[in-house]
Amino acid sequence: MVSVQVRRSRRVAVTSAGLLVAVLSVFSPPASAAPADPMADAFAGSAATYEVPRDLLVALAYAETHLDNHHGAPSASGGYGVMHLVSNPTTHTLEQAAELTAAPVETLKTDDAANIAGGAALLRAHADRLGLDATARKDPGKWYTAVARYGNATSPEVARLYADTVYDLLAHGVNTAAPNGTVTVAPQAVTPDRGAYAHTPDLNAPRLAAAVDYPAAKWVAAGSSNYTVSNRPTSNAIDRIV
Repeated sequence: MVSVQVRRSRRVAVTSAGLLVAVLSVFSPPASAAPADPMADAFAGSAATYEVPRDLLVALAYAETHLDNHHGAPSASGGYGVMHLVSNPTTHTLEQAAELTAAPVETLKTDDAANIAGGAALLRAHADRLGLDATARKDPGKWYTAVARYGNATSPEVARLYADTVYDLLAHGVNTAAPNGTVTVAPQAVTPDRGAYAHTPDLNAPRLAAAVDYPAAKWVAAGSSNYTVSNRPTSNAIDRIV
């Protein structure tokens, strides 16, 4: 009789342990589950949706804001989010992104995923206007002019400087801890197709030391009659600045 009771006790213990394991397996996350990385996922998703090179999209965002959304507050030029979607009297990329993605403007200002999608949609729109087909869109170097236009530069020289900065980031890689996860871009060799910007002066180019226009020229001090000795503030008060 004692042995029967022992066997029954063991069966009860084994059954209870099995139920406990089953319950724990239901409520415990899988050991192999990867941690959520919302911003990295947003870049990957938007790049796939709009057929924009993912690494180029990240490099552009890093050049704009270092992936800092400033908690939805605008920049000095009225730019919002990690993609710096702008809304000011002369530039309306925020509103354009809202039209392209059908997302509300307020959402684009504060939601990282929506903001990244808006930036990707804008970049793709520039590519479409430039006539980039599916094959060209797979080559990050072909996006150079689209990137230059994304920056809304005030001159071709600044537009080239902006695009060169983005491609320099591609060359050196990006590895940054953003508020919503870590975003990385491996260093890669990309040859930018500058198109018309190839003939635009490069503001990063080394400058030669200034040279005189006429080597035989001699410097001669101005005559004393060209100026008046002053004893300010008692004489010759300054009344204008040119």
